[in-house]
Amino acid sequence: MIGNKTLAGLGPDDKLIAIYGPTASGKSDLAMKVAQQIGGEIVNYDSVQLYKNFNIGSAKPTTEDLSKVKHHLIDVVDSKQDMDAAIYREVSRGVHQQLQQSSTPSVFVGGTGLYLRAFLGHKWHELPSDQTLRNELEVLSTPEAYEFLLKEDPVRAAELKPQDRFRILRALEIVRITGKSFSELTSKPEKPLKVKILLCNPERELLLKRIEVRTKSMLDAGLVDEVKGLLDGGCSPDCLPMRSIGYHQVSKYLLSGNMPSTSVLKEEIVIATRQYAKRQRTWINQIKDDFEILQVV
Repeated sequence: MIGNKTLAGLGPDDKLIAIYGPTASGKSDLAMKVAQQIGGEIVNYDSVQLYKNFNIGSAKPTTEDLSKVKHHLIDVVDSKQDMDAAIYREVSRGVHQQLQQSSTPSVFVGGTGLYLRAFLGHKWHELPSDQTLRNELEVLSTPEAYEFLLKEDPVRAAELKPQDRFRILRALEIVRITGKSFSELTSKPEKPLKVKILLCNPERELLLKRIEVRTKSMLDAGLVDEVKGLLDGGCSPDCLPMRSIGYHQVSKYLLSGNMPSTSVLKEEIVIATRQYAKRQRTWINQIKDDFEILQVV
């Protein structure tokens, strides 16, 4: 439930507000109310809503919502285009700067905490990348890559699990490009943007119930048909948005030709969503000491 005191404490002088919380916690509804009250515009930081044609599974804003409040960074890339936190940081800061120039408050809302961190500059480091080098590193097995990292950046290796292939390869890529350790490059993080964060964090049982309801609504709305249409239209099952929860489960079964019952599919999506929501909650504990939290709802 959204407290009236929370909304009463907001006004047009609040130029940057970010709404964060686990999936199905009510962030989008809250963003609409906040934006309408302070005359702001909404900026999306959900990684899947950035993609065109990924509508039902990403819970994009309705046509009615779009008519009431202007939204940014919805349907801006197709499935063949690259999108990561560094790119998101660049485009989202551009949008926020434009809104600042017109004295329009920005209301950021979404579920991809990494993208919000990148935008705010919260414990965020812009580190170099080299796709050619990355391709060369990909041929290494995970144990081989970890052995190299132990020699080239032992401090970073000790911070990672030996099975964490993605971070191990990324750390190797960084040290080989720069010749410096991860700790050397990240010892002076930038000062994050000043922001008020409104936290949506309902009780666990209520959140689990909302996840169940939302998953059923997505399936009833035609998620399976949407995924089938995307695959038939040439969308790769390995593209970033197709690997997200809901799309991944449906595409896996469609490609196997062995689609289960709706109840089985629903349960698989619900379990994955619960696990994701648990991970999202971990960042909540990390931000409480770094930002002004307006209210926990």
